[in-house]
Amino acid sequence: MPNDVFPRYPSATWQAKGRRRITFAVESVDEAGGNRLVPHERARRDGAKHDDTGSVGRVFSVASPFYTTCEDPGVDTANYYPRDLNDMIASFTVHEVGDLVLPTVGPIRARLKDYRRVETFSERDAAGVTFVFAEDNEDGVLTSSFVAPSARSVAGQYGEAAAFSLEQQGIPSTDFGVSLATLASEIEALASQPFEFVADLQTKATQIRSFNDRVLDAFGGGTEGGGVLLLDPVSAVVHRQIATLTDTTARVVAEKLSSQPRLRVVRFKQPVGMPQVAARFSQDLAALLAANPQIGNAFAIPPGTPINVYAS
Repeated sequence: MPNDVFPRYPSATWQAKGRRRITFAVESVDEAGGNRLVPHERARRDGAKHDDTGSVGRVFSVASPFYTTCEDPGVDTANYYPRDLNDMIASFTVHEVGDLVLPTVGPIRARLKDYRRVETFSERDAAGVTFVFAEDNEDGVLTSSFVAPSARSVAGQYGEAAAFSLEQQGIPSTDFGVSLATLASEIEALASQPFEFVADLQTKATQIRSFNDRVLDAFGGGTEGGGVLLLDPVSAVVHRQIATLTDTTARVVAEKLSSQPRLRVVRFKQPVGMPQVAARFSQDLAALLAANPQIGNAFAIPPGTPINVYAS
């Protein structure tokens, strides 16, 4: 073909981690891709609002002929069939991201997902193979980044989501004298404060739980009018979101309580001041003063007085 652009592009190659690079012929490439859209649907309203959360990984289905007389550029004709074919199939056992190059597409970091190999007695010394490659661009991402986030890091997000869903269902999130989104944001902020703010944190979490109970009482009790609002399938989403927020805020409190520094009690046989205690145990004076509110005069502590110090 006089205007054929295909020869201008690089040959197709595949190299699994720790293996040699193999050049192979391409008969067809079927590429699939798209975006990750999260729909938000409102009751009694057609259509949906979508949040675009990024692109999906592309998937390439590549049909490739392997035969002993292949003379495509870069192909090792003498070893193309069956050695190169067998080596490509063997690379499935590597279970690592590899380097794929496809003509007109270019280099792609990918994994081998599937393959189908067809050989017939009517066509000797040849095989038709379809490889499925899945794009994988997470080489440099630590596994720890996929761990579920801490409760305190998502409380505000869950609060906004629950408030939005309530509003979409015609239930103002401030109907009960409190803003759900504001409460959740305050909880997230308090979770980052020193431990002495834990009582405020517990109070906010109790308000969230009370809000959840009142919403269920008012809209989920099966009474006339709005009483069945949360019982239809769409509105059940609202119920789940508020329940998730309630559970998350309880986890925030639990996480905070578990982070409380461990203390142990020490006593001295002679009078001592808190500065001497701080020096003796190499601890912060202000922190020790905060841990010992029961001591009247921290600079003249009588012998035998129980003193809290931080466990090492």
